[in-house]
Amino acid sequence: MRVIEKNGRFGVDYDEGADAETGKRRRRFVACVSEADAYRTLANLLDSRYEPEPDPAHLLGAFSAKFIADCRARGLEPSTVERYEGSLRNHILPELGNLPLQSITREVVHDFLKRKLEAESLQGLKENSRKRASKKLERGSVRQLLTTIRALFSVARFTPELAGLPNPCEGLAKRLRLSAKHDEGEVKALTREQLARLLGAAREGPHYAALALMAWAGLRLGEALAVQESDIDFSRSVLMVSRTLGSKSTKGKKSRIVDVSRHLLDVLRDVVERNRDVRRSAKVVALDGSTISPVTRGPYLLYPEIPAKVEAKDKSWAQKIVQRAMTETLKVAGLPEHFTCHSLRHTYAANLISAGVSAAYVQRQMGHASISLTVDLYGRWFPVQGNGAVDDLSNSTLPTLGAEMEPETDSSGLEQSPQVVAVQGVNLNRRGSYLRSPCTCTSRCPSSAGCWGHPCGGPSAPAGRTTR
Repeated sequence: MRVIEKNGRFGVDYDEGADAETGKRRRRFVACVSEADAYRTLANLLDSRYEPEPDPAHLLGAFSAKFIADCRARGLEPSTVERYEGSLRNHILPELGNLPLQSITREVVHDFLKRKLEAESLQGLKENSRKRASKKLERGSVRQLLTTIRALFSVARFTPELAGLPNPCEGLAKRLRLSAKHDEGEVKALTREQLARLLGAAREGPHYAALALMAWAGLRLGEALAVQESDIDFSRSVLMVSRTLGSKSTKGKKSRIVDVSRHLLDVLRDVVERNRDVRRSAKVVALDGSTISPVTRGPYLLYPEIPAKVEAKDKSWAQKIVQRAMTETLKVAGLPEHFTCHSLRHTYAANLISAGVSAAYVQRQMGHASISLTVDLYGRWFPVQGNGAVDDLSNSTLPTLGAEMEPETDSSGLEQSPQVVAVQGVNLNRRGSYLRSPCTCTSRCPSSAGCWGHPCGGPSAPAGRTTR
């Protein structure tokens, strides 16, 4: 690529490369108006062909470590950081890890997520194991990938070299239908009869208290596992829900006080007494028979074997124990196995609403952020028909027309017009008919037809009403 003079004109001569069909190399001459213009054209062509080497620190794989460190420094929930790490490790870095952040456009992310929607899930597969039947990635899992990429680029924009970097995830949730409302599906709740069969099948098992807490108090699984003895107020029949297992707060980061039935209080009281008996009797005995120390137990009511400092493996173990117990109990009770532990929480809300409890009370018990969320989730359990509510409304707000009054007579014994009764600024006779206001020209209207027949032309009767 050079500036040359050809046929008396300056221009830029350069090699365009080999022809795709013939394989022959082609040269091109760009004519310019002057020598200075030719050198400017040469500089532009060189700039367009020059692609600087990307900064290794700005590759997605390298920047992901900085992203995770930033999340921890900002105090994000450990579970949130774990989800980010899992998304990066299992899906994002294997495909996009070697790309510079500047080259990850909206089209790149769109194609990546679209492939994931069509790909098979590798969850549960182990090395040298027989491949199970094909199963697609859940839309919620793909939505988590989108959330991770969006959060990573939000952090990248605070890096001076990447300050103007656009976020490539804008609008993709709607385009790929990854919003939560598109995959919520139907809320699965047990009927009262099904719940009775389920709890009856679990009554003598070790996980009865966990299932009862979710079914009779509406707790999430993590919240039920994190209940401690100090959270229960037996005198007031309430339970403080302030944490989930492995976290210092609940899902909405707000504590709530839940009313507890006397049956559930009896179940929890039995668990408390059983734990106290175990603490008193369990000892560590040395080989010589001497007592060393009591067995160390965690603070959690349902499963004291969970340590006070909960790690990811402890949380996973406890959740799998209860989920497996739920599945086995469904089989014993002869109920559909599509119900989950979270279905017990839905059952609690649905049964409260079916019993006529207000939506505001259900929202408080469930710990929802807004009452609209409660109505959206459980709207089909709210009564649709008013059951005579419109009649009750009209009956209770009928206007009072006043007491029945006999016609008055004057000194001559002649009957006068019925007495006028004022109701909300309107004149009525004893039969409820509208009368004209008293005549303004005399103290008593001389017209036998009433005020509207008098020449004074007093106020007219209310529009749309029959006058007498």
